[in-house]
Amino acid sequence: MKPAGQSTREMQKRHYSRRMLIALAILVVGILFFLTERIFLGYVHKPAILIGLLVGLFLVLKVVMSFFESAGKKAKTIEGKYERGAIAEESIGELLGKLPGENLVLHDVPSKFGNIDHVIISRTKGLILVETKSHRGRITAEGDNLLIDGRPPAKDFIRQTLNNCYWLKEWIKDNLGLEVWVNCVIVFTNGFVTIRGKIKGVSVINAKYFSTYFDRMPDGRTAGVLWEKRETLHGLIK
Repeated sequence: MKPAGQSTREMQKRHYSRRMLIALAILVVGILFFLTERIFLGYVHKPAILIGLLVGLFLVLKVVMSFFESAGKKAKTIEGKYERGAIAEESIGELLGKLPGENLVLHDVPSKFGNIDHVIISRTKGLILVETKSHRGRITAEGDNLLIDGRPPAKDFIRQTLNNCYWLKEWIKDNLGLEVWVNCVIVFTNGFVTIRGKIKGVSVINAKYFSTYFDRMPDGRTAGVLWEKRETLHGLIK
């Protein structure tokens, strides 16, 4: 079983490698500039041509360096986002490992719509799908839309979670022949959630509230049957 946050850490490493490639490209440009300078010495007695070549080289270098600088800043920003995401998933993974009762917690479960952060198979509560978000700000809702500081996030978290919930429900039916209910929850580790109730059946809560949310969840009707097949399910997911 993967540890919590492993996939996000792997994405972070890939972006770090890209930044290293950008740094290498800048070094190569510098070497080329040095070599080109040697060539320009051949035109030292032809000022007009030499000036034209130098101006042209300066403009090209300016464009290239601007591109590399922009790409480097973007890669660093994305790398930081993955770092925060990995920390959030790791902290929630640790929290889920301390839930009361008998539970099997799976992390980074692959689905048709991308990895599911956490899946809990509880002997009494049933199946719970958890998506972790590290975004900061005030989390509110306007109708069926999730908002962060009054604006919709770049991704539709509700749709993402529902897609994974429906996929997991159908996947278990196809592979185990079980009709199960999937409890769907989005957990914010850094945001301040003011939402009461669910959005399209999805609970949205603060990380510190998750233990209470789990305790108050009613027992699942198919929880016992699913629990008996937990190892089979775990093996299929791996």
